[in-house]
Amino acid sequence: MIALGAIRARPESDPVRAAAGWTSLAAVAQEETLIVPFEPRFADGVAAVCRDLGWPSYADASVAARGCAAPGVRAFVAVADGTVIGFAQVLSDGVVQAYLSLVGVLESWRRQGVARRLVIAAFEASGARRLDLLTDDAFEFYRSFEFKEKSGFRIYPR
Repeated sequence: MIALGAIRARPESDPVRAAAGWTSLAAVAQEETLIVPFEPRFADGVAAVCRDLGWPSYADASVAARGCAAPGVRAFVAVADGTVIGFAQVLSDGVVQAYLSLVGVLESWRRQGVARRLVIAAFEASGARRLDLLTDDAFEFYRSFEFKEKSGFRIYPR
């Protein structure tokens, strides 16, 4: 497991394609997808995403509702055609530290910029200067941000 710290969005525009009027499928998907702050009415959708991804922690809507609205949490959802297709949850002190605890997007919506927009929205709302995270398998995605790679641990104190 690797911890990546201090990620920030890196501009990914291509002026040549933009000047030629090219529109990518990701750009079309972004226009159709809303990134909005979590509200309790989205809890069922967040739980459905978690169940689809095989994540049991927030697969219950009541747990998702409490966790996404807890003190110090900034959670955002991606909504397309009235359906939650992804979400991100950041824990923060509101000053310096933030931690990306969860980000998930339904498989059919991946590689369209949804996760990036969720991470950026949650980080910006956190008020923090850096965003730490752990990942087992999304290295390429997180390396697409400005970052410093660090080793990390997930501990289970008892």
